[in-house]
Amino acid sequence: MTSQQSASILSATNDALNTLPSDIDLKTYQDINCSCEDYLRQQAKLLSFKKHDVVSSEIIKSRARRAVELTEQGRLLHNKITIFAKYRVVLGGDYATKQTWFDEFLSNTQPLVGALQGKNFDSVEAWEKVIDNAYRYAYRKVNSILSSNVGFGMRVRTLTVQDLYERDYLELHHPPVPEIPQYIVYNSFGLQPPIVNNLGTHSLGTLFEPQDGIPCTPDFDRHFVYLPVKDKYAAFVRLGQVKCFPEDKGSVSRGYIRYWWNIISGTNEPIHDCRVVSELTADRSGFEMFQLDRIISNSVKREALAAKKQTVDVVAMRRREQAVEARDLLEDNNIPYWCSVGVWLYRDSVDQLERDVNDLIQRINPTSSVSRVEYTTEDVWFQTWPFEWESFLTKPDHRRQKYLAFQSLPMIPTVKVKQVDKKGVMLVTRELNTPIYLDIANRKNHTAIFGTTGAAKSNLMLEAIAEYLFYDYFAVIFDFPRPDGTSTYTVLAPLLEKLGVQVAYHNVRESVMNILEFPDLRHIKKAKEYQEQWEYVFHNHVELLCAIVIGTTLNAEREGLVKFLLTSCYADFHADETIKLRYQRAVLREGLVPAWA
Repeated sequence: MTSQQSASILSATNDALNTLPSDIDLKTYQDINCSCEDYLRQQAKLLSFKKHDVVSSEIIKSRARRAVELTEQGRLLHNKITIFAKYRVVLGGDYATKQTWFDEFLSNTQPLVGALQGKNFDSVEAWEKVIDNAYRYAYRKVNSILSSNVGFGMRVRTLTVQDLYERDYLELHHPPVPEIPQYIVYNSFGLQPPIVNNLGTHSLGTLFEPQDGIPCTPDFDRHFVYLPVKDKYAAFVRLGQVKCFPEDKGSVSRGYIRYWWNIISGTNEPIHDCRVVSELTADRSGFEMFQLDRIISNSVKREALAAKKQTVDVVAMRRREQAVEARDLLEDNNIPYWCSVGVWLYRDSVDQLERDVNDLIQRINPTSSVSRVEYTTEDVWFQTWPFEWESFLTKPDHRRQKYLAFQSLPMIPTVKVKQVDKKGVMLVTRELNTPIYLDIANRKNHTAIFGTTGAAKSNLMLEAIAEYLFYDYFAVIFDFPRPDGTSTYTVLAPLLEKLGVQVAYHNVRESVMNILEFPDLRHIKKAKEYQEQWEYVFHNHVELLCAIVIGTTLNAEREGLVKFLLTSCYADFHADETIKLRYQRAVLREGLVPAWA
């Protein structure tokens, strides 16, 4: 992501956030967990796919063992972001006295003034109006803000009632997840009859039921929370006033977008088994504008008094300038937001928890005031739940900070590794150690592996070849061997033959020509003519690469995008000093045997 791209993203997300209605809060969760369960299930399924040869079976088993090792080292992390839109509808005087949990829920959920205050509010039609309004006003608005290209531009998936229940249940329990005791469905046909799987049992009640005789309700200490079923200790670190958002690779906008990502991923070792919780509440009261007007007015009066005394009130002048600048920002539709932000850390022991909490505080401390929550861990723990309608970090003490919209954007975790495929060859990203999969055998793709000589490109290709063997697919692998004709595959081919694999190896170098070879242009003396000829060859190579990547296509937009990317990559390739030197040596035939020329 370039600085220009990040600036464009930041501008779009800021504009989108400023359109969020004041009665909708955004509560965001970023869960960083260390697990290899999904990958182990993939390997078990692959092992049972057919009767593999000995080497293939051992490769699959070694993959599983390596995944377990990476998990134990905290190097196989999964990053999940969940965003809840909290919308309150005040239902009127009939529910001033709260009788049940449903009344409590409804009493906290901007008025539908006329229709909802009648005596027949308990009718199905009244409920449908409430839910339909919440869907049309809140859900569709937030979904558009998050998924639109002129908004956050995120790939979003709406959670079902089962997803929501499973998420909350697994907070305090181990799988399997029981059926939801009771819930109601509202669809295009209206409000449906309640679905009851366990009469007399409340859905919230099952979240706190014991499991296998072990109570799931937490034990609260002054400094941490103990979860009996999970056998984990948790502590909460609260983010205070942010002093600055550090630049990322010299870019301010990248620093804004990657603020939490850089804290969690770190420079050497990422933080795992943690949850970042943030909540944004818009403040459209106009209080800031009123305060700024007072500051400007008072500063002008102080400057006038100073002028009568033939002096200058520097403080008043500076305060007026700052207030005018801040007022301009507010008039430019930059909405103030209350922000509540913090991190839960989960560890197996108290000692480990103490060490990692201190490490997290040190990571955040240079850019923001930060503190560990003590004595009120119980309040923070309950406020963390998505069904808690009170604003986060407001009780027992108000611990929120106020920022303008563009300043509050870094408080929302929005960066994660894009998923490529759901299975296949597993690679681990350099940042945050997140697994990504390349399903080379089952999905048509163009995968390029770049690296200097001896960088283990062939070893990575062996994984791809193994995938074809696992699924009994026919594959043709092109390899340019060393000048003496030897390569990794001259050793592999006989081994595969002994295992019963039908394989043949042919030296491609003897049968192909290099269509991307640069001609010798030393005979051209004029610089302008030389540059024109070089650019002609360069663009010809780009056209060839484009044909290799996408072939022929009627999609002009896609062709233009691919050509732009190839041009940028190929230009960077030829701008590299080591590549320039290799081309010069190839033209001069210095230190190269004829087979490499």
